[in-house]
Amino acid sequence: MNFLKTHLNIQFFCLTIIFMLFEGGGYLGIGGYYAPAIILTITASFLTAFRYGITFRQEHFFITILFLIMLFHLNSSIEYMDSSRLIWGFLLLFIMFFALTLYKPQIQDLKIIKYSFLLSAFIISSFILLAREEYGGSGRYTLDIFGPTDPNHLASFLTLGFIFSIKEVFYSLKGIKKIFCIFASIIILTAILFTGSRGAFVSILFAAPILFLITPKKMFIGLFLTAVIFIFSFILLPEDLTNRFIKDSYNDESNKTRIMLWDRSIEKISERPLLGYGAVRSRNITGVGAAHNTFLAFALHFGIIGLLMIILILWKIFRNCLNKDMFLFLALFVNLMINSIILENTNTMPFWFTLIFLTFAVNYKTDNPKIYLWNNI
Repeated sequence: MNFLKTHLNIQFFCLTIIFMLFEGGGYLGIGGYYAPAIILTITASFLTAFRYGITFRQEHFFITILFLIMLFHLNSSIEYMDSSRLIWGFLLLFIMFFALTLYKPQIQDLKIIKYSFLLSAFIISSFILLAREEYGGSGRYTLDIFGPTDPNHLASFLTLGFIFSIKEVFYSLKGIKKIFCIFASIIILTAILFTGSRGAFVSILFAAPILFLITPKKMFIGLFLTAVIFIFSFILLPEDLTNRFIKDSYNDESNKTRIMLWDRSIEKISERPLLGYGAVRSRNITGVGAAHNTFLAFALHFGIIGLLMIILILWKIFRNCLNKDMFLFLALFVNLMINSIILENTNTMPFWFTLIFLTFAVNYKTDNPKIYLWNNI
């Protein structure tokens, strides 16, 4: 692989993934510091598409509908000054998705993007372990570079790197590279556990085993060694965090509050079911707090029509991942869905970056059905 030989759009996209820890907005959204990086990626994507060819697909229609709904609400959205970054976030993320997916990806692009996710997760995890900060006296840890990042959103991104590292350990690499990926797996998983994110923990438990379905003979060994990595990572944790994952009830006040917010969100959606309320913070819509669910948040912002658009994009990905060759991407999809049920990912880079990568993979497989991706990615 030669990073410099890839097209400009892939180079900028990968750099945006790798340096995401400098986002500075608190929730891995665009933030005040990261908008220029997204704008550069968008510019490079349009330039690359115009030079090497534009391919319109169904997801471009779906994302355009979401974009138009956002514009329809623009006047009412700007009344909420604290939502200004949310408006810019949606605007840039929608355009970035549209621009990047105009391009027909090559297998080399998919590999480089995969390693960018893995490298970014390893860098962020190393920072968490070496320079972690306690998050609001909660006994959980996070990064504090330009400001503390919400540990749940941080962990949801790290789970992607863990899935990639497990794939490398058991199916791709040998020798010293395999040893490095085992080390990376432990570092990333330990960092996830230090964040105290039970949602990320559950998403890994459901997503990682999908990788071993590709070769049932390896399933027992793979699950056993993955369990060993979990155990080793737990040894490094403070007792309070170990109890949070293993002993404490998952039906605690945090999750009871989340369910209450879901009920409140459904109530508000029923008042404006078709087009929602626009790019306004969901806590301003519900009056009590964030929706804490990506799909409810899409319905709040863009109504049932907008929610249907994002579901259609996800449906295209899901149905094309129900193929033995696509089990890596199915694992990533399951991981994304579980995190999206628990978190509000409508405006976060991990959600949209993963969506772009999965769309690339599905489009490549559709265009090249005879290429066996499992062995090449």
